[in-house]
Amino acid sequence: MRVTIFGDIFERHLNVVRQFGRFPHRNELLGRTSTPAEVVFLDDPRFRFDLPVQRTPTGEITFGPKAHHPSGLLGHDASDTNLVSDLPVDCSETLALAAWFDGMALQPSLPAKKRQSMLQRALHAGNISDEDWTRLQKMNQMYNDVKQQPQFADHPDLLMHDLYRVLQYPSSRVVVVDIRHDYERRVSTIAHAISVAEYRRRAELGELDDFIVVTCCTIGVRSLKFVAKELQNMDDMGVTPAYELTNLRYGLLSWIHAGYPVVDPSGQPVKRFHYFRDRLAALVPTTYEAVQTQT
Repeated sequence: MRVTIFGDIFERHLNVVRQFGRFPHRNELLGRTSTPAEVVFLDDPRFRFDLPVQRTPTGEITFGPKAHHPSGLLGHDASDTNLVSDLPVDCSETLALAAWFDGMALQPSLPAKKRQSMLQRALHAGNISDEDWTRLQKMNQMYNDVKQQPQFADHPDLLMHDLYRVLQYPSSRVVVVDIRHDYERRVSTIAHAISVAEYRRRAELGELDDFIVVTCCTIGVRSLKFVAKELQNMDDMGVTPAYELTNLRYGLLSWIHAGYPVVDPSGQPVKRFHYFRDRLAALVPTTYEAVQTQT
């Protein structure tokens, strides 16, 4: 269903560009004056591309306000809030997608397969360079090679876009656990991410009950194995976890490739990232400083 809806979304965005010669939802962002026709269009609730996308039971694609979110992902006070859609499309991604269309002469004769490839690229990582796109594909393949192994295939994981959305709300019942070494986390990590030691402390005190715990590492492989081991240990002890363990798919590299921020120990945003192994240095975004240290 995702591939089908990707194509539908592509056509809807493309039709907007065909009609106006640009993407009106980006006018304010780019300091452009909207035409009277664009003002009317921007007030049309059927084209709220800044809201989560969903497909109705009748098959129609709509934007807003009844997007589904997994139980427990949001705090009880945010039960009516739209943060997580059934599909990995949100404001940041649709704006990134718009960047592909806005100012580009997309030929109607462009093969459907090529348009689909462009769409998936824009939705997944925005308007990134060819070099970073190549790095991202290599990183994804490394993760997928491990994830498809039988011992990991059934373990849940979460896209970086969905994680970013829920973290914007203080009431979200999500805790990020950066399972990397201290010297890696000191270079940069997701804001408010906790260590494994802190995770265990909170779990023992019951402070994570009814939360979703999202583990992460460089490309997601170490944290995927961590989740598998934690769940196996709980099963061996006959313990039913009071919280849900899931993994950040494609790891922190996917997070920074998507343009989401990381911070240093003081909480300041930085453009530095620690690579765990030499081969991973070539996967760090070109806009970041690749760092390797054990101190």
